Amino acid sequence: MTHTHFDIPLPHNPGLAVTSHGWPNLHPLATDGASLQWFTRLPHAGVCRVNVMWDPAHCLAVSVSTALDDTDICEVTRQMRWMFRADEDFSGFWQLCAEHPVLSNCVRLRAGALLRSESLFEDVVKTLCTTNCHWRNTKRMVYALCQTLGEPCLDPLTGEAQGFTFPTPGRVAAAAEPELAAIGLGYRAKFIQGFARDLLAGAIDIDAWPAAADPSALRERLLRIPGIGPYSANHMLMLTGHYAFIPCDSEVCAYLGLPPKTPAPTVARLAHERYQSWGHYAYLAYKFERVLKARNYVDC
Repeated sequence: MTHTHFDIPLPHNPGLAVTSHGWPNLHPLATDGASLQWFTRLPHAGVCRVNVMWDPAHCLAVSVSTALDDTDICEVTRQMRWMFRADEDFSGFWQLCAEHPVLSNCVRLRAGALLRSESLFEDVVKTLCTTNCHWRNTKRMVYALCQTLGEPCLDPLTGEAQGFTFPTPGRVAAAAEPELAAIGLGYRAKFIQGFARDLLAGAIDIDAWPAAADPSALRERLLRIPGIGPYSANHMLMLTGHYAFIPCDSEVCAYLGLPPKTPAPTVARLAHERYQSWGHYAYLAYKFERVLKARNYVDC
């Protein structure tokens, strides 16, 4: 069987990008902690399974079990660089970490990147699937979305589906009500489908989010999207490369040592007070402090 192999060098630690949060455990991604698997559609090869490993020199080793032409290789490279944040500069974060008793290890480890999805549409939908539910339900909903509305990656020998791509905005926008009901999205269904339709209609300029000069103004725009609340807005800011706001959930509440029923605005205020000296990097300071203290829970 023909395989395609190529490398993608990175300026920071891809292993920590994968293992430091739960996103790599949501379909069409999967990880065992030492490698990453991803199902996607390529321009010429169609639906493929992409396997990724990394080495101590922070280089991604990409393998696809089919022959890819230059166009497909360029597309995988572009997507991998986006997902692993290859163009983000974490040197400012590392400078702040240098004298910190815990976070100074981020400099040595070149920690800072957190894996994201191949598109911001996918990240928005997955973020909405994390609200008001246990992580196991998030995983179930995201897998059901892919299985129901995505495309299967078929095993060339058995013809069985190995996995599924994430559905396109067009497929989500056009989904019939019974399809959405079968996925079990609950109240999220109308927000997810509404977001897909607004995106297709040009009512939302999602491509402008990463380059936004004012994260606070971007946050206000996100909060005007139906279904997006303070947690979801802050989470999307993180996924677009804006780290000044911490998405506060029950895990943040527990990490700060607060009672489980502490009101969300109180958790957000106390988290801000604790990490405000980190400025633009507040979320990274919070997240990697947890990672380095081995108090970071990513898939339970």
